[in-house]
Amino acid sequence: MCQRVLLLDQGKLISTGGPKEIIDEYLSSFGGTIASQAEISFLPDTSKRIQILALRSFDHTGKPTTELDRSFPFRVAVEFEVSQYTEEAQVELVLETLRGVIICHSTDADVAQGGVIGRRPGRYLTTAEFPGQLLNAGAYRVRVWIRRKNSTDVYDQPSEGLAFRLHDYGSFAALGDAGRQRQGLLSIPLKWTTE
Repeated sequence: MCQRVLLLDQGKLISTGGPKEIIDEYLSSFGGTIASQAEISFLPDTSKRIQILALRSFDHTGKPTTELDRSFPFRVAVEFEVSQYTEEAQVELVLETLRGVIICHSTDADVAQGGVIGRRPGRYLTTAEFPGQLLNAGAYRVRVWIRRKNSTDVYDQPSEGLAFRLHDYGSFAALGDAGRQRQGLLSIPLKWTTE
């Protein structure tokens, strides 16, 4: 099977990458669904001090889905298990396009007092919420990992990310540019002043 795929548009190279990634990107350009589920689970590994067990995506009503309305906030939940007390471990996520363009990088320690979270043994569920009306319609992916703060020591980093699609059901961004979706990753209604 092919390990690398090219996506062309009228002879112009649009993207290159793995088969699943490029097929998802191609299908999403026609409004197709992302070849993903609203939950990805990982097999338990007792050798890990901290392990990510599942990734989930939810719409603004709390419904698990990978087909989201860009006008409303959406959430990504990370379920993980700690086998022994660990200080300064942080859950990190990167939101990126299917082409691998990073849009943002955040950690759950960003909002912790002193930036440090002590993790006792047990199961945890941490959730990141992305605001509505920020990202343009399109296909995206969230990748997550858990590592020691200010270190390269990674406790767990699944190779698979959670893919989803943001739809635009008639906002200003969908109605512009001669009836086509506007270009760009962000679609923010800016405040304009004309004098």
